[in-house]
Amino acid sequence: MADIERASLRAWPALEETSLGNWRLRFSKGFTKRANSVSIIDTHDHAISHSELLEKIAACEQLYHDRELATIFRLVQVIETENSTTTAPTNIDRVLASRNYRFCDASLVLIKKLDRTAPAPTSIHFVDMQAWLAGYQQISGTSGQAEHLHTLLLKGVKPELLFALAKHKQHSIACALGVLDGALLGLFDIATHPDFRKQGFARALVHHLCARGFSSGAKYVYLQVQEDNCAALALYAALGFSPAYRYGYRIEGESRMRVTCGPKI
Repeated sequence: MADIERASLRAWPALEETSLGNWRLRFSKGFTKRANSVSIIDTHDHAISHSELLEKIAACEQLYHDRELATIFRLVQVIETENSTTTAPTNIDRVLASRNYRFCDASLVLIKKLDRTAPAPTSIHFVDMQAWLAGYQQISGTSGQAEHLHTLLLKGVKPELLFALAKHKQHSIACALGVLDGALLGLFDIATHPDFRKQGFARALVHHLCARGFSSGAKYVYLQVQEDNCAALALYAALGFSPAYRYGYRIEGESRMRVTCGPKI
């Protein structure tokens, strides 16, 4: 879990980042929760005293409020199996809930081992960042400040990026982003224009990115999906993905966060 979580943060870097012990505080002018939240990956300090935890939370709140942002915590949980137990930061979660932090965006991280599967026959285009962003904007309808911040975050990604588009009559109709980070391939921003959904374009994008990742040395592929997205969960299950862990966000009750449209991650 920790390796995937760290890779996912490298795949979506914040414009500004600092640490408070083993908590990573990320700030990006309100663009996406992942890039504007406290990430707690290592769990060894979940047993700190209540007063110490309150002091740490208050310090985080001050840093986010100084930037006119809501304080958001990203909390992860290993999925229980017969051979493992939960490692959710339950104490932190309880304390945040008692401080009127609301929970949202319950999501699953899915993973599968890569193999030499042939790409889907649907034609997919690998393009540069500028062309991909133009396609993403056509598909998602983002513009203005969200478009600018999206560009800045992508320019800050250090691992190799794979920009994939599906087109119809020269118009972008589906897109996906791959991030190659050692043995891991992360998939992000998988989106299809509403007029072209349920026609296999997302499946084709995933197939082509997985094939490119495997040929580049990646061993596993992961992605994130909200738990209530039944259509996406069914698609990824059919493609061989299985749940690795859960995550969600706790957001303080009186949100100061500037609303900026963008990927829900």
